[in-house]
Amino acid sequence: MKLKSEANIIIAIDALKKIMIIFLGPFLTAYFIKTSSESIIDLSIYYIFSYILLGIGSFIVASIVKNKFRIGMFRIGVIISFIYIMTIVILKDKVVDHLGLISISQSTYWFPYNLFVINKLDNQERTDYTVKKNIIVSTVGVLCPILLGTIITATNFELTAIIILIISLIQIVLSFMLT
Repeated sequence: MKLKSEANIIIAIDALKKIMIIFLGPFLTAYFIKTSSESIIDLSIYYIFSYILLGIGSFIVASIVKNKFRIGMFRIGVIISFIYIMTIVILKDKVVDHLGLISISQSTYWFPYNLFVINKLDNQERTDYTVKKNIIVSTVGVLCPILLGTIITATNFELTAIIILIISLIQIVLSFMLT
């Protein structure tokens, strides 16, 4: 059975999000350590603040998307992720001084994403979708750290952040292809 084109778009968005998560995980952590003399304190504050905002934001998002506005909130999450990456690009090594500004994007993305996928796919498509998504996202998860590490080593973190910003922009375009 062929997946609907919207399912393929969702898989593409998910694969691009995986690239962004890899970049914002170990690579951003390494960048914090490189740019800040108090990196452990900065990282701790960043992660504590991120998880607190994720919890609070999830409750707010859940109340908004309970009955409607799921695709709109999903798009807002994709756009906030773009702003998150853009903040890293603009602030460069000063990003450690503005961690509170960049730690809110996750709650507006994942909750609407999961609801959207649940409502878009019927049970007959779900197995094919899940298999295809897991293959693609797992492949990205294996290849992306190697590619990102190579790009950062060959150029710098800021140029890699610009590449991730372009990937995030592609995600925004794809999100507007969903109905």
